[in-house]
Amino acid sequence: MKKGTFRKIVALGTGLTMLGATIFGATAAADLSQYPSPLFIQNGVFNGDIIVGKLATTDDVLGSIGIATSLQTAAVKLVPIAGAGGLTATVDKESAKMHQTGREMTYGTTITSAFGSVIDFSDLPTLLAQTTFKDNEGSNKDERTATQTIEFPTGKLEYKQSSTDFYNQAADNYLWWDSGSNNLMYNYTLSFDTGVTYDNSTSALAQTDMENNAVEMQGNTYTITDVALTNGQISKMELLAGKTVVWMTQGEPLKKTIDGAEHTVTLQDVSEIASDGTGKCGITVDGTTMWIDKGSTEIINGVQVGVTDAITVHSAAKDTDVCQVNIGASKVTIENGQRVKVNDVEVEGSKGYISAQNPSGSNAGWGGLSITYYSSGKKEYLKEGTTFADPVLGNFQFDFAGMTKVTEDVSYTGGSSPQLSFLNYDGKTIDIPWRVVDTTSGAVTLGHAVLGDDVTDRMLIGGDVYKCGTTPSACEGTRILYVTSGHVAHILELSSVNTDVTPNTVSFNDVTYGTEYNSKQFTPGTSTGVTLGSLGGLTMGITADGNMSVTAAAAGGPAMGASPTMFTKYKSIISLQQALDYNFGNTALTLAIQDFVAPAFSVTEPTTDTLAGSGVPNPGKWILNATYSSTDRDFNWNTPLFKGGAWNVTGLSKDHDTYDTRFSASEWGTIVQYDTSSNGNGDGKLSIPEDQAYGNGFVDKVGAVVTTATGGGYSSVPQQIQVSAAKKDTDIEDVAAQNLIVVGGPCANSVASRLMGITDPTACAAKFKEGEAIIQLFSQSNGNVAVLVAGMTALDTQRASKVLANYKDYAKYLTGTEVKVMGTTLSDITVSAVTP
Repeated sequence: MKKGTFRKIVALGTGLTMLGATIFGATAAADLSQYPSPLFIQNGVFNGDIIVGKLATTDDVLGSIGIATSLQTAAVKLVPIAGAGGLTATVDKESAKMHQTGREMTYGTTITSAFGSVIDFSDLPTLLAQTTFKDNEGSNKDERTATQTIEFPTGKLEYKQSSTDFYNQAADNYLWWDSGSNNLMYNYTLSFDTGVTYDNSTSALAQTDMENNAVEMQGNTYTITDVALTNGQISKMELLAGKTVVWMTQGEPLKKTIDGAEHTVTLQDVSEIASDGTGKCGITVDGTTMWIDKGSTEIINGVQVGVTDAITVHSAAKDTDVCQVNIGASKVTIENGQRVKVNDVEVEGSKGYISAQNPSGSNAGWGGLSITYYSSGKKEYLKEGTTFADPVLGNFQFDFAGMTKVTEDVSYTGGSSPQLSFLNYDGKTIDIPWRVVDTTSGAVTLGHAVLGDDVTDRMLIGGDVYKCGTTPSACEGTRILYVTSGHVAHILELSSVNTDVTPNTVSFNDVTYGTEYNSKQFTPGTSTGVTLGSLGGLTMGITADGNMSVTAAAAGGPAMGASPTMFTKYKSIISLQQALDYNFGNTALTLAIQDFVAPAFSVTEPTTDTLAGSGVPNPGKWILNATYSSTDRDFNWNTPLFKGGAWNVTGLSKDHDTYDTRFSASEWGTIVQYDTSSNGNGDGKLSIPEDQAYGNGFVDKVGAVVTTATGGGYSSVPQQIQVSAAKKDTDIEDVAAQNLIVVGGPCANSVASRLMGITDPTACAAKFKEGEAIIQLFSQSNGNVAVLVAGMTALDTQRASKVLANYKDYAKYLTGTEVKVMGTTLSDITVSAVTP
C-alpha cells in the first residue's frame, strides 16, 4: 500500500473525523474500543501486519495465530445483493448528492456535469451557510455578509483500473481525479458582499483591526490571530479553528469533552504582555502544563489547545489573569499562492489566496479568501464504499457509496460445446447451444457450428433445412428456436410425428414454459402452417424421406428468420448475427471452403430509456463472434466488440496478478467479464442493467456515515487476509510505516522495544512483572497505529493474546490506550484499565 494514499481514504461508516488527512489526528484519538475496526479493518479488509520476534517462543506464535484467526472472521465485507430498485444510499448528516434533476452521475460523467459547476448554501445550508461577519476589533467596525461556494471542475465516475496499488490495480467502479497541475479537485471560496475595512498604514494597525475577529467557514469558527501585508494588502493570514473558544480565568478549572473524552483544562498563569501584544498563557490539561504563545497552538495530553488572546489583571488581593483559549484547536495559515499550512505543516496539493476589495486611501478592503486543492501529484481514487476527507480545513468529505443498478446476465461459453444463455422477456431460461461437426468439401475437412447439442440433435430456426433421417419420425426430438412477434424466445421440441393416422399429426412440447401442443394436423411433403394456440404458429415441412424445414411463421405469427431478435428480461435485444450452415446434414449440399461459419451474436442494450445527458436512445451494442481452431477442434470467442455510446472501456484486468480475466464496460453500465487464458475459450458474461447505472456520490460533513441498502439486502463476503501479513520483527524497518499488531515483549521482539522506546537490551523487562501483561495502543503521526501484546513470560503474552483474539468477550474492558491482563492460567484472566 502506498503511504499518502491510504491516509486520505477510509471506509464509509467509520464515522471518523479527519484533520491533516490522517485517520486519527488531532480531532479523533485512536482507542482500543476501535479494535479491530476501524483500527485494522476498513470496509471488511484487513490493513496491517502481525509481527512476532525472529526467535519467538511457540506461545508467541500461537498467540499471533489466534489473533489472526479472529481477524479473519471479522474481515467480512457486506456486499449488496441485486434486488428490485437497486442500491439506495442515505447520509446521517447534511449532504449534497452529486446529481441534478433528471441527471444522475453515470459512467463517463464528470462531477461538474452531474452536479453543476458550483454548490452553495442552497445545497449545503449549514456547511456553506451565508453568514454575517462582525468586525469588532481595532478602529474599523464593520458588518459584512459572507457567502461560500465550492467548485468541482474535475473528477469523473468510470469503470476503470486504478494505477495505484491501493486497490491492487483492480478493475472496478471508481470516482477519481487525475494527477497533474491542471487537475483541480475543488476550489473553495469565501466572499464578502463588501470588503472588510482595515487600516493598512502599518502592519501593526492592520493587525489591530483584524486579530481576534471570528469568521465562519465550512460550518466551523476560525479566529484571526495574525495578518501580514504586501503592498498594503493582506497577503497572509493565520487563523485558529477549534471545537470550543472560551475565556478562561486563572485558577478556575474547566471540564470539556473532546472527541468523546472528558478533559480538565485550567489556566495557571499569564506572562506579562509585551508592548507588541505578545505573551504566553500557562495551560494545564489533565495535570500536564505547557506555556503557549498568543496566536499559537500546542498539543497537551492529546488535546490541541490554541491561545487567541491574553490579558493580565493585577490587584492587591491576587492575580486574575484571563486567556481566550481555543480547545481542540488547529492552526491554519493561508498565504497568497502558497500551500496552506495546518499546524505549521504544508498540505501537499493545496494553495491559498486572499482577495482584496474596495480599497480606499489608508483603508483597504479584505474581500475574502479561497483554497484550491489539486490531486497531490498523483491520481486520487475513491472505490465504492470509501471516503476522501478534505485534507486542508478538514470540514467536508467526498463519499462514493456505490452504483445503483439492477442487472441481468447474458453468458456464453466456447470450446467443443459452445452455448449462449439468457433469461427471456418472461424471465425464463433460454439455452442456445452450438456444436462443432465436420463435413468434407473435396480434400478439405471443414469444422462447422450448427445449432443444437449434436449433428443428430439439432435446433432449427427460420430458413433451416435439416435431414433428420430416412423417415418423418426420425425428426422427433428436433428443437426449434421459436420467437414470437413480441420477441419472446421459446424452445419447442418436436415430441412426436404420427403418420399412422389420417390426417397426419405432430405434437410439440414448449420446454421453456412446460406447455404441450398435441396432435396438430400436418401434411408431410408440403409446407404446412401449424397453429400453436395463443403462442401463434409456424410453417414447417417434413418430407417422406426425413428432410425437415422451418421456413416462415404462420399468418399473423412471428417474423422468424435466419437472425431472430429476442428480448431479454430487461429488454436487451439478442440477435444471432451470422448466417449459420442451416443446410448442414442435407446430403445433396455441396460445400466450399468459404462456407465456413462460426457462432456469433449481438446484444443491444435496452433502448427504452435515453442516455443521461444526451437525450437520445441508448445505441450501445455488444458483438460477440467466435473462431474455430482446427488444432483442438474448439470454438474460441473473440474479445467483445462494442459499438455506440459516448463512453466505453475495454481490456481491463481483474488485478495486477490476474491478467486472464478481463473486463469491458459501456456508458449504459454493462460490465462484460471474459476469459483470455489459453484454455479459457473466451468464455464470458455480460451483466446488463435494466436502466442506466449511476453512481451515488456525496459531498457532506466530515464524519458523516453513509448507509446503503438494496432490495435484496446484503451478503457477507470474507476478505482473505494475505499470508504476507505475518512478518518477523527483523522485516520491519519503520514501525510507523504501516499498521502493526506486535506479539511479544521487548526482550523477544525488537519492534516492541522500538514502540516502547527501550534502547538498553538489559532493561527490556524492567516494565513488566510475572503474571501481568499489557495490550497497548500506539498512534503514529501519519495516522497509522500499532497494538502491542506483551508480558513478562511467554504464558503472560499468550494470555493477553487470547484477550485480543476474543475481543468481543472483553469489549467493555478494551478502552483507552492501554489495559492490563492478569492471571495464572489461560482460563484465569482479569482485564483492567491502566491509568496514566
